[in-house]
Amino acid sequence: RTSNGMDILQPSRKFRPGFLDDQIFLARGAYYDNSELRNTFKNLTALGVFKNIELDIEEQDSTLTARIKLVPLPKRAVTAGIEGLGNNGSLGIGGNFSWDNRNLFKGGELLRLSMGGSVTEQRNSTNNTWLIDARELNSSATLRIPKLLLPEAWLPEKSKKWSPRTEMITKVSYQFRANEFNRLNLTNRLDYHWKIGKTNHTLTPAQLSLIRIDFNTASQSTPFLFVGFQDLVFASTAYRFSETWSKAKRRYYLSADLESGGHLWNALDRDSIVSLPVSRFLKTSIDFRFYQPLVRKRELAFRSFLGMSKSWGEGAIFTPFEKSYFMGGSNDMRGWTAYHFGPGATPENLLQSDGFFTAAPIKLILSGEYRYTIQEALKGAIFIDAGNMWLYAKDYNGVFNAAQQEAITLGQFYWNTFYKQLGLNAGIGLRYDIEFFILRADLGLKMHHPGAVDRSNWVISDPKLRDLNLNIGIGYPF
Repeated sequence: RTSNGMDILQPSRKFRPGFLDDQIFLARGAYYDNSELRNTFKNLTALGVFKNIELDIEEQDSTLTARIKLVPLPKRAVTAGIEGLGNNGSLGIGGNFSWDNRNLFKGGELLRLSMGGSVTEQRNSTNNTWLIDARELNSSATLRIPKLLLPEAWLPEKSKKWSPRTEMITKVSYQFRANEFNRLNLTNRLDYHWKIGKTNHTLTPAQLSLIRIDFNTASQSTPFLFVGFQDLVFASTAYRFSETWSKAKRRYYLSADLESGGHLWNALDRDSIVSLPVSRFLKTSIDFRFYQPLVRKRELAFRSFLGMSKSWGEGAIFTPFEKSYFMGGSNDMRGWTAYHFGPGATPENLLQSDGFFTAAPIKLILSGEYRYTIQEALKGAIFIDAGNMWLYAKDYNGVFNAAQQEAITLGQFYWNTFYKQLGLNAGIGLRYDIEFFILRADLGLKMHHPGAVDRSNWVISDPKLRDLNLNIGIGYPF
């Protein structure tokens, strides 16, 4: 058949008529334009429904003939993954499963259904036994459509060349922490994605989240457990951009985002919905990365990240947990277990004795790695991480008792002390790299611990077994 000046040969009706018109920008009778060829390849690749894309240009006298061969991926696909982390005090394992239906409505759409879960065990220091400490279950449904679902009058004609897509996402998660709390989170989100030049843009005009949490009575004395843990409704708007570029063989990456919540309900003069208080907040972050190639397949990699979030409005005391940051784990402070470092100079025995995790609205992280090749698929790394997170400096009288207030004060941000509270760790890592899959193991050693108790903050001068932390994950940390 012929469509928009193109002769289309399609052995089976896998795609509806007219679908390719918005993806191919080579027009019959037009002058050759290499940028149109690049835009065509970029859009076809971004669809994620083709296994192979071949673009051939054949010259005949004064004319050119373009032949595009597209080999579709299987309509359905199943993927699964597993990851784990641990140190001498905890051990955990998690897994995920997803089912994809590509080309759902014969227009390049993607439906993805996912499920995941994790179990963490904590070692009882009294009798040296292991007990289940936390469980988490989550599921999500994502529908991706290869266009911006907006009135055409709002969009310029060239927007078709931006690899546009719309995503509608629904997520449900349930979290159980032994002797502490049970937590349910339901989220619905609408995202618009597009790319102009080398810059990726994401606009989230609407995100609605409902959070319910039930505390165990025994956990009421834990000060940090209540920092941001509340029954809430989020209604927010967000924008994010990211860009990758190269210069003199060096590679750079920059991303930034801004999210605002509660402005709609503020305009409607509403403080609650479905009997839950509405959260009002601002959140922003910036992430910069730099990669310097060296000889013999070696590389230096650096990352800096700064993030801040802030609640506002009447009665706002803490930034909600979902809009806060955490430290530790496989991607930043690798000498510490996830959620068990900071804020500020919080004493380590407080975190260990209560077994809960912490979060805070201010986060700073600086990381560096020296990456090298051991064998073709086996890579090694030497890394160093520095950073911490903090609470805002304010008076929490009336919220905590005197002892808890002292602990909270140690986690607050002050210009004259924050640099003294930067944690520092170093370590080595192994990465097994097989094309699109990277299995990673990082062993981190604490060097400077701002929350060290009964020893110097420079814990490297008197190292303990608990200062080692092993993280197992998928992909590079940055």
